[in-house]
Amino acid sequence: NISNAKISKLLAKMWRNETEEEKLYWKKIADRKKMEHVQAHPGYVYRLKNLENVEKQLRQNNRFQL
Repeated sequence: NISNAKISKLLAKMWRNETEEEKLYWKKIADRKKMEHVQAHPGYVYRLKNLENVEKQLRQNNRFQL
């Protein structure tokens, strides 16, 4: 089994070895997808949930037992 850390390092190395043309191609796709998301979800702001609040919500919904 390969760890997520090793996969990330491998992908980073592969990305660094790509041509500028290939990187530009993927960056344009990412920009387009970002704009699609902004248009589909105006006003969306990512908010990191803290673990205590997540556990509290799960307990309240009877989905989580400590």
